[in-house]
Amino acid sequence: MQHPTCTDHPPGDKRTISLDELAARVSLRLLNPHHDPDGAIISALAETNRKLATSGDAEAIRNALARQAGLLEMAAVGFFNKAAAAPDASSTEALSRVATRAADALLRTLGALHQMSRDERAT
Repeated sequence: MQHPTCTDHPPGDKRTISLDELAARVSLRLLNPHHDPDGAIISALAETNRKLATSGDAEAIRNALARQAGLLEMAAVGFFNKAAAAPDASSTEALSRVATRAADALLRTLGALHQMSRDERAT
């Protein structure tokens, strides 16, 4: 699997990064959206996922799912925390919906990892 490229500073300077570094950058992006103002990190993650979906590389897919489970857990917890600290009911409700969607995606991701492990043991 080809490693993603990501724009670093200065603007337009692209370099190849590892998938683990990409996951770390997405983590930082979740904590601080100003870390990725042009969306390059999220775009690199999306492109990596598109390539994985058609790669047929079970190990790479498993590793990506594991990384993404961590990111989804971080997102869910982060949005639940923001919801708890929101200044009004409307914000609390909206943030809780996002947190719940992230938690649901986390469960689906963990289910996919479990299914891959079960399929592997069966062969």
